[in-house]
Amino acid sequence: PDFHAAYMTQAAIEAKGIAALEPLLDRIDRVRDKAALTRHLGRGLRADVDPLGMGAYNSSHVLGLAVQASIHGEKTHVAFLLQGGLGLPERGHYVDAEPRMQALRTEYEQYIGRMLALAGFDGSLQRARAVMALESAIAHSHATREASALDRNAGNLWTRADFARWAPGMDWSAFFAAAGLARQPAFVPWQPSAVKGVAALLASQPLQAWK
Repeated sequence: PDFHAAYMTQAAIEAKGIAALEPLLDRIDRVRDKAALTRHLGRGLRADVDPLGMGAYNSSHVLGLAVQASIHGEKTHVAFLLQGGLGLPERGHYVDAEPRMQALRTEYEQYIGRMLALAGFDGSLQRARAVMALESAIAHSHATREASALDRNAGNLWTRADFARWAPGMDWSAFFAAAGLARQPAFVPWQPSAVKGVAALLASQPLQAWK
């Protein structure tokens, strides 16, 4: 009852404005270069995916973590990295050319602009276009739903050296250290194209678009 009452007290919610978001916005504002961005993204890594259990293949963050038993008889649990970073549900919503999806993308970009305006940012429409362009680029690196559902993805074991070799553009040591995983020697990138895509886009896309 108390939770429901708090949720329904619209006047109190409106009175608080974006106060609850200000600490996060301040942390983003302090990101001054790609090194700081890498650490920020690493600190955002969460265990919010489940490839071998519930079939949850997409994180709300640029990458998601799952630590669970794998399928090759490993004696210890395996650390899986999965794709993420999209506001729309999955890759197809960004790349599908049918009119319904095109209309959805237009509506979503307008929604992004509205949220930025409510948060007090100027140039919200231009910012929304930059966000949409970045998310679309991320989506193009993602695996499809069908490819993500293949159990053979569990065999994509990468050492820490493999990340530097096969996914250049990101300081992976800094990313994993910020995520609290500095001592983890290897991971399974469930969708390698997405891991490579995040690293490449971090290097190539403007800092302001990421922020």
